[in-house]
Amino acid sequence: MAAFHRSATIDASKVHVEVRGNKVILSGTVRSLSEYDDACEAAWAAPGIDMIDNQLQLEHEALVVD
Repeated sequence: MAAFHRSATIDASKVHVEVRGNKVILSGTVRSLSEYDDACEAAWAAPGIDMIDNQLQLEHEALVVD
């Protein structure tokens, strides 16, 4: 999907996009929750898409402070 390559907020080299009919499957890693959201929004922006299987994972686990 060209939208990933046009977006300055998504590192497209680490995100794999597969389109099966009207479904987009996202996999790979993203650097932040913002990038995660941007990738999903870019997928929804593609014409004819009515389902997204978002399997993206954060590159670095967030630190949890008790």
